[in-house]
Amino acid sequence: MIDIPDEKLPKEFRKKRVVLFIDGNHLFHRLQDSYGFADIDIEKLCKNMCGIERSLIQIRYYYSPFLPEMDKKNSQKQRHIISKIQKTPIFDLSKGKYIQKGNTGIYTEKGIDVKIAIDMVHLAMDDHYDVAILLSGDSDFVPAINFVRRLHKRVSVAAFPNDENSCHDLIEASYSLINLYHEVPKIAHIKRKG
Repeated sequence: MIDIPDEKLPKEFRKKRVVLFIDGNHLFHRLQDSYGFADIDIEKLCKNMCGIERSLIQIRYYYSPFLPEMDKKNSQKQRHIISKIQKTPIFDLSKGKYIQKGNTGIYTEKGIDVKIAIDMVHLAMDDHYDVAILLSGDSDFVPAINFVRRLHKRVSVAAFPNDENSCHDLIEASYSLINLYHEVPKIAHIKRKG
């Protein structure tokens, strides 16, 4: 028997190639709100979401570093998570930033959504994946999902159930929903708060 690498096989015979696009700050806050902590094995979570019948090609993790003046405790937690991710070759990290609005003490994340949308479209156009899994709660991604689907790629949205109201359009545009309330306990052996 000849061993032919997946990428050399005709599309109909290859394992579905998966790339995950993670809005890291969204995941951090949702884990904090739901479980009281955010430090989980993200690679294991992604492998579970991918499934055994598909090939996990890459995990693209987008984040903006929390500024100590915003939240010193979460800033330290996030640095710990990022240091673990940096040691894992399957991850590709992309950094945005927080900008303070005047002297209000209110900070806004900048650059992450655009980076995710551009990468999703660019990698689809270059045929780097068959399935994208988007972990975000932002319905601003609907146009990017629609474009990627026109390229005959599948897009699944990974969300927490209480995100479903805020990202209804995002879920409607996608191929399927991955419920993170089912996935997180599988890898962390935890229960939700409340």
